[in-house]
Amino acid sequence: MIQPSYPCKQAELYTAARIGWRNFLNQLPAFTSYKPFYTNAYHNNRLLEITAAETMADESVRRAKVKSKHLILTQKAELARNRWQDIKSYINSAFTDAELEIKYQEA
Repeated sequence: MIQPSYPCKQAELYTAARIGWRNFLNQLPAFTSYKPFYTNAYHNNRLLEITAAETMADESVRRAKVKSKHLILTQKAELARNRWQDIKSYINSAFTDAELEIKYQEA
C-alpha cells in the first residue's frame, strides 16, 4: 500500500484543495492580471478535477482491475502467438522459399 505524502486524511486534502481554489476565486482579478489564462472557467475545471479524483475508486480496486486486465491480455497474447505460428506453418508448407518473406509480410 502506498503511504500518503501528506499528513492528513484524504477527505481533508480535498477540503483543503477546495478552500485553496475558493481563495483563488476571491483573488481572481489579481491572478488574471498575472496570467490571462486564470479565469473562472479555469477555476471550475480545477474543481471538476478535484471531484473526479474524489470519486475515483481506491487504490486496491484500481490495482485489481489492472491485474485482471493484464491476465486477460496475457491470455490473448498467447492465443495470438499460437495463431501466428499456425499461419506461419501453413505459409512454410504452401509457398516456395522465394515467396515466404512476402507471404509473412502479407499475413
